[in-house]
Amino acid sequence: MKRRMKLAVVMLLGGCIVATGQGTGYEINGIQIPKDTIRIEHKCATVSEQSVTVPALQEDVLTLGTGIADMRVAYKRYRNAAPGFPGEHPSLTSSSMGVGIGVSPDPWHWHYADSTRIFVNGKSVFADREAVKMDWREGLDYGRVHFTWDAPEANITLNIAVPGNRMVAYVEYLIEPKGEIDSIDIRLRCFPAAYAGGPDGRPSHRWVSTPGQSVEVRRGEPGQKLPFTDQDGWVFFADKHHDYQYGRGFGPVGLVLAEGDGAITGEVIVTGYGVDAVLHCAPECRRVRFAMHAFTFYPNSHALETLKKRSEADQEILQTLSFWQ
Repeated sequence: MKRRMKLAVVMLLGGCIVATGQGTGYEINGIQIPKDTIRIEHKCATVSEQSVTVPALQEDVLTLGTGIADMRVAYKRYRNAAPGFPGEHPSLTSSSMGVGIGVSPDPWHWHYADSTRIFVNGKSVFADREAVKMDWREGLDYGRVHFTWDAPEANITLNIAVPGNRMVAYVEYLIEPKGEIDSIDIRLRCFPAAYAGGPDGRPSHRWVSTPGQSVEVRRGEPGQKLPFTDQDGWVFFADKHHDYQYGRGFGPVGLVLAEGDGAITGEVIVTGYGVDAVLHCAPECRRVRFAMHAFTFYPNSHALETLKKRSEADQEILQTLSFWQ
């Protein structure tokens, strides 16, 4: 079995972050069981070169997993902090830029480049500036990714932990205020089952459900809002036309919310195209945790039952998981 060096040094080389990792094993009833790490493969690309007025546009893609159920975390932004660029430029200028969390390889049920953003006092932290730190660690339990942003309103940490046996990402936001906080909002964006009308050109039929209610919106119909709270526990996002039981679409997604992190209310903005879940956190909230599921090639009914069964275990994991040490 190939052994990998344990992550010890992370450094910036030519604008790309480089890391290494190691795997060992674990013991069950005195029997030593070999187990490889949840590996992390990193690819860094310069999408566009720096000009006099615009910094270089860079994308880092991290693939996490054991080859059984791999997930990806991507970060695409302008490199204002890159050597030789004297000015300032918005880090994110469109929804095709940002932090993406999803299945590797495609499809990405959660938006491939803009799965999540945080807004403090109404301002998008990611849009204003590049992260001051991006780091990751391989491990036997989870592959971990760590971001930090230094914004005028607050220091923001985004931690992502991915197991090697299921298509799910456990996510944690940490907020350290620098002044008065009036509002904290987290947006999650997905395209359940298919983008637009899907490959067969037929209209979408979005379906979003919580334990107590549901909303359906077909392509071309007015959007609707579905309210929820952290007490609901989970939210399910699907498409009734692009249901894999009919051989259509690439599967639903699910969201599980942790309990006890402060009062959270929210709403899902359901349209016939993209679907956004917005978490409104209490101003005094300092930690928000949730799980983002991708049910690749699951029929809707099977995915919903799986989410219901997994939600309690996910909430326990979210309460006890050490995201970054």
